[in-house]
Amino acid sequence: MVRRIKYLIDTENVGSAWTELLPVLGRNDEILLFFTANSPGIPYKDLQQIMTHPFQMELIPCNTGRNGLDFQLSSYLGYLLRSSAKAQYVILSRDQGYDPLVQFWKERGADIVRCDTKELLAARRPEEQGDEQEQTEQQERAAAPEQKAARSARSKRAPKRSAKKQSEPIGERMERLVPEEFRTPEDIRDMVSIVREYYPSGLQEVNKALLSRFGYDGGNDLYRALKPSFRAICAAESQESGT
Repeated sequence: MVRRIKYLIDTENVGSAWTELLPVLGRNDEILLFFTANSPGIPYKDLQQIMTHPFQMELIPCNTGRNGLDFQLSSYLGYLLRSSAKAQYVILSRDQGYDPLVQFWKERGADIVRCDTKELLAARRPEEQGDEQEQTEQQERAAAPEQKAARSARSKRAPKRSAKKQSEPIGERMERLVPEEFRTPEDIRDMVSIVREYYPSGLQEVNKALLSRFGYDGGNDLYRALKPSFRAICAAESQESGT
């Protein structure tokens, strides 16, 4: 089950830019909007999106003062980690002053990260990155007959290499692709299971499941490493069941 993500938003720092996340938020995700009298207003077009989105949101007024919102957000984070330790936490801010706080809780087992809106969208919106395999197939269909023939001739000149790739067990292929710290048999089994279960529902669902199982940084690293092999991992299931 994909864990809930709690977004703690420093509105003095990011303003209403956080509304760009709305298309990638899950139904169980939660927005905690920290604001003061110094926070910029929300444009009407952004307000319309907020009102029609099913996510959960809590407005948290903070007292003004030098770094006042930062301290109050940090204090509230400690309270949340005590009451909801299994959730994932994202501090949405460009302020690197939060980084020691993030490191402090990471060392104590919390799943937490600090990033700005653009960084988060780059990691959480995989559909915009495109499906490399789909693009390759489209290019092949549009290629001229002589180009296809040339590719076919090249593949025939190297039958051993091709056969090795086709016969290579999917687990061994994944071990080559993923970072060394994720090459345990248990992690490999979990990755295969996640891809086979969620890939038919879309790339975003795979990414969210990997983030839930392996944490924000690990999940994103694994997603990027395995994405070109998602179809092969799913195809291996039918081959294995048929043997």
